[in-house]
Amino acid sequence: MSKKPNNADSWGCLGTRDGASWYDQVPQLSSPYICERTRVSDKNSEASFGGLDYFTSPSWLARSFSDARTYCQYHGADLALIKSHDINTFLHVRISEEYSGSDDQIFFGLTDQANDGTFIWIDGTPLQYSSWRSDQPNDYNGQDCATLTPTNPDMGWVDVSCNGIRPFICERYQGKSHANDV
Repeated sequence: MSKKPNNADSWGCLGTRDGASWYDQVPQLSSPYICERTRVSDKNSEASFGGLDYFTSPSWLARSFSDARTYCQYHGADLALIKSHDINTFLHVRISEEYSGSDDQIFFGLTDQANDGTFIWIDGTPLQYSSWRSDQPNDYNGQDCATLTPTNPDMGWVDVSCNGIRPFICERYQGKSHANDV
């Protein structure tokens, strides 16, 4: 029998499904349960720039676009908005260091889910600055969410499926505290 919780920053829940058992995620149970969260803080994944704090998720914390956004919001943040060349450069350097040699594509807060072909920021503002790779966005098979790729030297963005499980970048105004801080 494996020990649970067995993933860092995961939930370990004792429930009564099939007897007393531990689970790695908050269960969708109608029966009683109690949960404990194992926290791992990787300070290397946190950085500040231009009055904002950024958190880059480790690969093991990867999620779909909507689940990544929920994770950020739970921690008093939201997916990062890359509205300038300076922010794009800063975040690209960060992810290039953290994901050195990785082909991971990392979600940030840009999508065309509401109106296919029209990318907008998740705060509702229109896209004014962009850094798409020359062949992007291509909407191949309904790709509606933007990502950064650490190995892309021109810092170009790529559109991908929003349902893919990927690392992500959260942002929060500096000094903003939240009970569930990242």
